[in-house]
Amino acid sequence: MRFMKRCQDLEYVEFNRHIFKKLKKDEINWIISWCDEKLEEYYEKRKF
Repeated sequence: MRFMKRCQDLEYVEFNRHIFKKLKKDEINWIISWCDEKLEEYYEKRKF
């Protein structure tokens, strides 16, 4: 749906700017915390 895209050259995820402008602050915070949690899970599994 093209809400998000991942840049191949960089380690960033980019949101569609039109959709991002419509998000509320608490929604943005939820997205950031969810992504942080998933990154921690991902790297925790690869420690061993």
